[in-house]
Amino acid sequence: MVLDQCLREYQARELILAAGRDKVEVDVIQKYIRFAIQIAQKELCTLSTPIQILADVFDLLPLAKCETFFKIVEKEVATWKSSTFYSAIKNNLLRICNDLLRRLSRTQNTVFCGRILLFLAKFFPFSERSGLNVISEFNIDNYTAYTKERPAVTESKSETSATPATEAEPEKEKEIEVIEEKKKGEDGSEKKGAAAVEDSAKEKKSETTEKGGSTAEKKDEESEPMEIELIVEEKEKMEVEKKDDEKESKAEKEFKLYCNFWQLQDYFRDPTQCYDKKHWELFCGITSEIISTFTKKKLDSRASKKEPVMKETADEFIEEYFPKYLTNQNLLSLQINDSNFRRYVLMQYLIIFQYLQTSIKFKTDAQVLSTDQGKWIDDQRKKTFRLLDETPPNGKAFSSSAKAILKRELIWIRWKNEGCPSMVI
Repeated sequence: MVLDQCLREYQARELILAAGRDKVEVDVIQKYIRFAIQIAQKELCTLSTPIQILADVFDLLPLAKCETFFKIVEKEVATWKSSTFYSAIKNNLLRICNDLLRRLSRTQNTVFCGRILLFLAKFFPFSERSGLNVISEFNIDNYTAYTKERPAVTESKSETSATPATEAEPEKEKEIEVIEEKKKGEDGSEKKGAAAVEDSAKEKKSETTEKGGSTAEKKDEESEPMEIELIVEEKEKMEVEKKDDEKESKAEKEFKLYCNFWQLQDYFRDPTQCYDKKHWELFCGITSEIISTFTKKKLDSRASKKEPVMKETADEFIEEYFPKYLTNQNLLSLQINDSNFRRYVLMQYLIIFQYLQTSIKFKTDAQVLSTDQGKWIDDQRKKTFRLLDETPPNGKAFSSSAKAILKRELIWIRWKNEGCPSMVI
């Protein structure tokens, strides 16, 4: 125990001094860890001492340095897995990895988090129960937020109603000009008639009668264009209202599709809801709508002809990685027309369909589908695979890969139902 403490204190002191001079070297610490491993193998110190020294190193270093020094842990994986060290250091090593994951950001330090998880997968055997989701729990904290209330559209309505009115104004002005020209022509003819019959009284009387008649005609002619204007205005109002109603109904349909689409994520994160009758009916309605929408909106395969069959490197694939969905309503039409996004949703459907129909040890007696429900899922599964076949690029190849993955998943489900027996022969 004295040697254990001496080794840890010496390493901590040297590390603090080197960090002050900004001269922390990986090779030096790696040699020191190898030295501690050799002492432990000769039983001069406890077997957990090398891993405790590593824990001190990661506690003292900033995250940027920890990523560099983690390769010491990765290089010694064979040593940690040996029968001499495994039982003594597995809990300490798991604690180091969990502490690092707690300090890291899953979005900003994605690569380092991936390295830690891969190391744990290599280090622990499949039968290690601490690394298994034995009772098939779901991550219900993975909540997808989206807008559940329809945004106000009062401003857009006023803008749309103002637009047709401004377009109709030039037509009204033309009609008024035509009416005024008619009036001028009639006034000129009346003046000429009055000058020709100024000397005779009879003609004056007839002139007065003509004037009276002409004024009545004027009134009739003036009232006619006013009636025409009123009819035109009413017609325009009716057309504007009709267009507004059409736009409103279209907006309602789009918002309903938006809400239903993102409500699906709630069933994907917790499929056990589908065993409830009320939730099952809602899930069926939403699924039928989404599958129908995907079927109607075919993707253009010509835009994807130039894409390669397979990605050559992981760096090229990272460009298409989405850590979390963007749930803005304005983006939904673009997302539906994106082949990668569509595949994500269809794959989620295939996974939940398989879960609902598969016999799993930890399901309750109530979590069983009826014959009609099973037939409905089979029908929707066929439609889903058909959509994957039609989704460019390389739809059929992607569909066959999905079938192979789901088939392997059934093997893992059976293994878990059997109590996760050891695979070491």
